[in-house]
Amino acid sequence: MVKCRLRMPIIEYGHDDDGEKTMTWVENGGQRERISCKQVEEIFSKRPWVDGTIIQTIANSDEDVAGIDMYVPVGDEMLAMLGIWSVEGLGIPIQIKSSLKEAKSFLNKKKMTKEGRPIFRNGRYTITLNGTDSKMLILTDIVGQMIVLARQSGMVKSEEEFLDILENIFEDSEAAETWREQREVVLDSAWYGRLFDGS
Repeated sequence: MVKCRLRMPIIEYGHDDDGEKTMTWVENGGQRERISCKQVEEIFSKRPWVDGTIIQTIANSDEDVAGIDMYVPVGDEMLAMLGIWSVEGLGIPIQIKSSLKEAKSFLNKKKMTKEGRPIFRNGRYTITLNGTDSKMLILTDIVGQMIVLARQSGMVKSEEEFLDILENIFEDSEAAETWREQREVVLDSAWYGRLFDGS
C-alpha cells in the first residue's frame, strides 16, 4: 500500500461530487492513504479506456521508492496518444500525493516538469495526482494531464481535438464533460495551467 507519510491526525476538508463541502476526520496517515488510493482507483476503474486490472504497488518496494504507487493498464491506442511509457503487463505509472503542493514537488524533483512545462524524456512521465481532492477534481486533473501529454506527443493539436477523440473513440463522455465543467478550477492551480492560456 502507498505511504503518504503523514505524522499527525488531521481533519480533511474537500467537496463531494455535487460540490458540497465535506469534512472527514482522518485518524492517521495510513487511513488517509487508503482513502486516497481507493478514490483514485475507483476513478480509473470507471474509464472505458482502462484495459485490465489496476495494481497498487507494495509499500517500500522498488516501485514505491521510485515514486510509483499504482499501475493503470491501457490499450496501445491510448499509449500512442499520450506518448508515455508503460511497464509491460502492468500499465502506466501513477503517483498519488496528499496535497497539490506535494504533487508539483514530486514532478519537479523527478525532472518531469520545470516552470510549468513538461521536460521529461523518452516518454518517462508519471501521472501525478492529489488523492485528497474530490473525485470530480481528480478526474479533471487526469484529463488535463492527458491533454498536455497528447499535445506533447504530437497526436493532437488542440484541447478540443483531444476531447473529441476521448468522447468518440475512447467513449469517455463523462471525463470529457467533467473537464469542460471543471477545467477553470483545476487550471487555476495545476502545474500545467499556463499551457492552456488562450486555448
